[in-house]
Amino acid sequence: MEKQNMQQKQLMLQLIGAQMQEIEKEVIEIENKSKELTNLKGNLDSLKETKKSAKAFPSLGMGIFAEGNITNTKEVLVNIGSNIVVKKDIESTKKLLDNQIKQTKDISKKLTQNMQNLVLRAQGLEQEIKNSISKKK
Repeated sequence: MEKQNMQQKQLMLQLIGAQMQEIEKEVIEIENKSKELTNLKGNLDSLKETKKSAKAFPSLGMGIFAEGNITNTKEVLVNIGSNIVVKKDIESTKKLLDNQIKQTKDISKKLTQNMQNLVLRAQGLEQEIKNSISKKK
């Protein structure tokens, strides 16, 4: 019975380790998204300073660009979901980005808390395993 209990604890420890790795990946992805949003916000500031009819090279994807001219530096087109695009002024777009940045930070904070809880649980299991081994000796 004791051996089976020890195996269960070791299995739980492995599962916790796998969960921690997944959470770590998610935190990295969320932090990258937050950085991307922050960079985008800076790009919007740069757009405000851009002269009309300035040359631009919008990305078509996969490293392919088109040459064009900027005709509107006061508004941008924003995908609001389901491939629906609306015109928004720079300031309201920046507020939207601020909200998304806040959401990413909140998610990152929750994931970090979950990670800390898993670390505590893993430490508890490790201690239980050590205590079981010590009792056998």
